[in-house]
Amino acid sequence: EAYQVQTGKVRVRGIELVTEQNNVIFDGLNLSGSLTFTDGKTVKDVAFRAAEGKYLPQIPKLRGTAVATYRPAWLDEGKVAFTLAARYSDRAFGTRFCFHTSYSTCCFSLRWKIAHGSVDEVGWSSRLNTAR
Repeated sequence: EAYQVQTGKVRVRGIELVTEQNNVIFDGLNLSGSLTFTDGKTVKDVAFRAAEGKYLPQIPKLRGTAVATYRPAWLDEGKVAFTLAARYSDRAFGTRFCFHTSYSTCCFSLRWKIAHGSVDEVGWSSRLNTAR
């Protein structure tokens, strides 16, 4: 059962760093990544004063992503892309008083374009994913 709780006042401060580099080391290899830091807390809650000063649910303090995509030009004129991605999320409150543990995932993706153009253009494409 899902429910929504109204809170008097919350404050979230943070910073996010994002980078993307194309044709790194050799043509067709693109790297990107992001790192996000947030500090979200309940400032005032007249209905539930014990929540004041506590972290907000489902908002981890640290989250990061790293992605490498290779589009070999020699393989069907760029219609195929291989992607390897890793993601990390720090632990976060599940409710106002209990933590969910941190987690990381790693996935591999193979995309190929069915119609004309590259995998990044609008049109039909297929994708095969695997994740841990």
